[in-house]
Amino acid sequence: MEASTSFLAILALSDLPDELPTAIEGVLLPVFGETFDRDTRVTEGFAGAVGEERLRIVGVPEPVPEAVTEGPLRGAWYWPEGAAAFERAGAHLVVAVKGPESGKPTMRALFLTRVVSMLSRAFDALGVFWAGAPSVHSPEAFQASSDGMSPSELPLRLWVDFQVIRNDDDTHSLRTSGMESFGHYELEVHGSPKDQNEVASWAYNVAHYILAEGGEVEDGHAVGRNASEWIRVHHIPSVWNENRTVYYLDLEAER
Repeated sequence: MEASTSFLAILALSDLPDELPTAIEGVLLPVFGETFDRDTRVTEGFAGAVGEERLRIVGVPEPVPEAVTEGPLRGAWYWPEGAAAFERAGAHLVVAVKGPESGKPTMRALFLTRVVSMLSRAFDALGVFWAGAPSVHSPEAFQASSDGMSPSELPLRLWVDFQVIRNDDDTHSLRTSGMESFGHYELEVHGSPKDQNEVASWAYNVAHYILAEGGEVEDGHAVGRNASEWIRVHHIPSVWNENRTVYYLDLEAER
């Protein structure tokens, strides 16, 4: 599975800053300095690069289209004020980073996350949409997650949507959305008797291990927190889409 060569986010704003390219430059260049090569040929919006990672920012004097955020907002139980926040927006920024296939997708996503966090602070964003999941986040939550991030501490909850489902028999299932943009299978849990927090915690730990290490988990291998806490991972067709292979986390495998 190939990782995406580009990542995209949208910032919902009350309105666009005056002299948008100059305003963006004032936010980014003091931080990135001479490592940032601005493309002055682009007159609408802002463009530039850090190394081989190319950044493009476009301002749109309209609200974020409802079709883009409707689904993610419906699933954003962690941010009940989200729908109202996006409704207040009168404009938005589209922020994209694109690089070569040889680049590391996690580093590309970290770059975009840092840029989005900086812009959201400077321009008092109302909400953030991360396209790879897709998911929505409050600016405060997005900034808090990005502040402590590093290649070994990834802001995974910004990049991957962990959907925990309570079944009729009181067991829990889970599926992720967002791993495929990094070139990895999505994760699933089926009918586990464990509580929803433990199900989500295991999925988060496995996903973070995969993205931080940049490798695959072979079919049938175990992934653990330590020598006594581990789970078995299998490659199987998704129960929601049989044409898609996923990582099935067997939380009940005998230790």
